[in-house]
Amino acid sequence: MPEQGIIADLMSGSGTTLIEAVLGGYHGIGLDLNPLSVLIGKTKCELLSIPPDKLLENYQQSADRLSSLKATQSSNNLDYFSSLPRENQIYLNRWFAREILEELDKIAILIITVENQAIQNLMQLSMSNIIRKISWQKESDLRVRKEIINTGNIHPIQKFLTELETAVKTVLAFLCQNQDSQLGTFDIQGGDARKIGSIWQDLVGKVDVVITSPPYATALPYLDTDRLSLCYLGLLSRSQHRQQDLKMIGNREIGEKQRRDYWEYFQQKKALLPPSVISLIEKIDRLNSNSNVGFRRRNLAALLAKYFF
Repeated sequence: MPEQGIIADLMSGSGTTLIEAVLGGYHGIGLDLNPLSVLIGKTKCELLSIPPDKLLENYQQSADRLSSLKATQSSNNLDYFSSLPRENQIYLNRWFAREILEELDKIAILIITVENQAIQNLMQLSMSNIIRKISWQKESDLRVRKEIINTGNIHPIQKFLTELETAVKTVLAFLCQNQDSQLGTFDIQGGDARKIGSIWQDLVGKVDVVITSPPYATALPYLDTDRLSLCYLGLLSRSQHRQQDLKMIGNREIGEKQRRDYWEYFQQKKALLPPSVISLIEKIDRLNSNSNVGFRRRNLAALLAKYFF
């Protein structure tokens, strides 16, 4: 690698490749379809250049302000919540008790007042990490299933402070250990890896190495798993969720029409694929077609075809 070379990760996820690029003094560029992944990657890279004392000062100020608020103090106006798209508000009201939304609003309003963007983002991610735990989403289930529970013993502000403290301690330890590093630069954005020719057209012929980890053929439902965070942080509106989910490489959530469309395309274009891949897909389809299987196994051959294309 040349000095200040460019390292690209076109499915950057939580930003591991890009962090290592910046720590190595290179320029890291990243792309991901999941808006929450983009935020995570950006935040990690931004925090590498934050002075430790500034991070600690902001944390202590925010913790003191939140600790001084009375958790039982009711607020008729959900100022942050009201700023979200109306469709997001309607959806979130189905998944949170009113008193939980009131406490979340206090946290969200405080986060907005933090001037440093990287520290503000770190706080957003700390809030994101507790959202499922304080909602009516069944925590033990990757799918989005509702389980209405008694929220009397749930205290979002305290959970947030605990989560933020853990995050700050981790970042501070890392910053102190790497304070003499000559950092590189980075650029992370939302986008589809299949369109890098247009998204990164100014970088054609300039990238020195690509290090990426593509998704599994039938990946976990990342957008579904994070849908409450995506909604509450305003990263993805409810009307965009399904459309974005279908774009995900490795998406396993398809309907019957999509399954038929993918399979028809495979039949028309399979000569483009290696013989071993064609054989595998056709074998899976044959075995599943001759068995009494559920919809996920019935979809598998079509999803694999889509993935390999």
